[in-house]
Amino acid sequence: MWEIIFLALIAGLGLALSIAVIGNFIVWNRMSYLADSISHSSIIGIALGLISPLMPELIIIVICFVFSFVIVYLNHKFNITKEALLIINTQFSVALGITLISLLNPNIIINNYFFGNILGVSIKDVICIMILALLIIMYLIFNWNKILLISINEEIAISERIHALFEKVIFVFLASCAISFSIKMVGVLLIPSIMIIPSIIALNVSKTPLENIVFASIVGFLGISCGILLSTIVDVPTGPLITLCLIAFLIISIIAKKVLAK
Repeated sequence: MWEIIFLALIAGLGLALSIAVIGNFIVWNRMSYLADSISHSSIIGIALGLISPLMPELIIIVICFVFSFVIVYLNHKFNITKEALLIINTQFSVALGITLISLLNPNIIINNYFFGNILGVSIKDVICIMILALLIIMYLIFNWNKILLISINEEIAISERIHALFEKVIFVFLASCAISFSIKMVGVLLIPSIMIIPSIIALNVSKTPLENIVFASIVGFLGISCGILLSTIVDVPTGPLITLCLIAFLIISIIAKKVLAK
C-alpha cells in the first residue's frame, strides 16, 4: 500500500512542477479558460486513441495541440475574443468527444478519463511526467524573459523582436503534453483546477513572478498530497479530493489575506 502511495506522491510532484507551473502563465495571460478548453479537447483524442495503433498519449497530444493552436492563431490573427473561442472549443470538444466514444466503443467506462486515478499510476507514468516537468522547467529557464514580457505586454514583446505567436505555440504544445500525461492521474474534468487554483493562491502570497511559480508548485503538490492521503483514509476517488483540498487552500489564503490586511 505504501509503495502505491509513494508512487502517487512522486507523480503528484511531477504534476505540480508541470501543470501548476504552466497554470501561472495561463493566469498571467488572462486565459484561464485555456486549461479547461485544452483538457476538454483531449476527450476527442481519447476517442480516437481507442481505434489507433499509436500510443493514446500521442493522439491526445496532437489533438490538444491542434485545437489550442487554432485558438491562439485565430485570436492572434483575427482578434476574435479569447473567451468566445475557448467556450466554443470546450462545447464542441465535449460534444464530439462523447459522441465518438459512444460510436467507437460504447462499452468503455469513461469515468477514469474524466476523474483519473493517481493511485493507479505505474513507474512508466511517473517517469514520463517527471521528464516532462524537467523539460518545462528547462524551457522556462532559457526563455524566461521572453515569456514574461509576452505575458506582461505582448505589444512591447513584439517591438523587442520577440516572435509572440511562435512562443505561444511552444507554450500550448507543452500545455498539451502536460494535460495528456495528466489525464490518467487526475482526469479531464479536474485538470483545470490543478492548473489554475495554485496560481491564484500564489498570487495572494507572492511578490514576484518567480515567487508566484515557486508558491504555485508548492501549493499544487500539497493539494495533490492531501488528496491522495485523504483518499486512502476515506476511500473516495482521489481526483475530486485533490480539487476540494485546493479549493480549501484557496479559501484559507483569501481569509488570511483579509485578516493580515486589517
